[in-house]
Amino acid sequence: MRKGLAVLLMNMLASELGYEIRWISDSPENSSDVILLDNNAGDSRSFSGIQKFELAVEWLRQKM
Repeated sequence: MRKGLAVLLMNMLASELGYEIRWISDSPENSSDVILLDNNAGDSRSFSGIQKFELAVEWLRQKM
């Protein structure tokens, strides 16, 4: 899945399911960025690595 499409799908699914997306960056090089999805009801998950967007989309699809 292309990165742009994965980001779009992640935003759409997160919005539909009531999740907030947080971007956590530890370094200016963005090499260790983490995406945190949180629905403020105790259900949260973080994703990192090269395929973090695709992994987030798959996880959100399972929540549907």
